[in-house]
Amino acid sequence: MSNPTRQVGETTGLTTAEWVAAARVEETRLLLEAQQHRITWLLRQLDE
Repeated sequence: MSNPTRQVGETTGLTTAEWVAAARVEETRLLLEAQQHRITWLLRQLDE
């Protein structure tokens, strides 16, 4: 059975720690983007 973590490192050239860090950065970016959309929606509701 192959090791998926090793395969990721082999295909991306990243260490496991770098790959995890990059995934966390992307997750945070997506969460912030979603929050921004919610805030924009709430501000529009206040303007109405």
